[in-house]
Amino acid sequence: MSPTQLILVVLMSMSLASCWEITPPTITGFTLRDEVNLGQQIHEAWLSVPDSITILDPAEHQEVYNYISGLRAFILSTRMLENQDAFTWDIFVIQDDTKTDMFTTAGGYIYVHTGLLKYLTNENQLLNLLAHEMAYADKRYNKDFLQTNYNFSILLDVSQGGNAELTHDIATDLLNAKYEKAMVMAADSFTVQAICPTPYDAAGLADFLLQAGNEPLDWILRHNNMTDPMTRINNITTHKSDLGCTGNFVRASNYQAFIKKLP
Repeated sequence: MSPTQLILVVLMSMSLASCWEITPPTITGFTLRDEVNLGQQIHEAWLSVPDSITILDPAEHQEVYNYISGLRAFILSTRMLENQDAFTWDIFVIQDDTKTDMFTTAGGYIYVHTGLLKYLTNENQLLNLLAHEMAYADKRYNKDFLQTNYNFSILLDVSQGGNAELTHDIATDLLNAKYEKAMVMAADSFTVQAICPTPYDAAGLADFLLQAGNEPLDWILRHNNMTDPMTRINNITTHKSDLGCTGNFVRASNYQAFIKKLP
């Protein structure tokens, strides 16, 4: 059964879904549409500089994109994202085996490095990481991060296609963005809640963190603002237990077949 087929299972088992733990501040003037436009401008800024990042061509790697897009659709089917109909949720695979990262930009644009995809060992880990990253975009944490460094008028100008040089600076800042502890914990909580009603293991993030151990993976360096990483792992597994999650799908063989399709 493919991720897309599993969507039907999710739609019949949503009784455990609950609300987020952190409510973002209300930003006056900068609309959801502006945020999507900002994400688009950042994406185009990267494409305009060939040496910045290399994105796999979706036309040449349809199977790769179809696989990840299926998992994205699975997450969206939970209907737990507040802005899922307003944001694009476009996925782009960055060809760089030296980077083990995944991130989102304003408006729901999702990027994942081939280095991280090849590091993961099963589909459930990727599904949980995707849900986590989509949580940041949904709560508009990316925009809030940018607003600590750029004023409203600058961001609005960039979202409308102005100031190409500054757009590159903003794109670079997002690549290096680190999140506050409360944001990380809220995204962890969302991930468990979103995956819990499904056949997948809702503690896939904990599985990934245990696998990584003390390895300096790029994603962990940007997202593990806990004094003790084990505290984060225990929080995830405890939340899963408290919700009574019973899913145990990891789908390792499916994932290994997917990895072989990467360049």
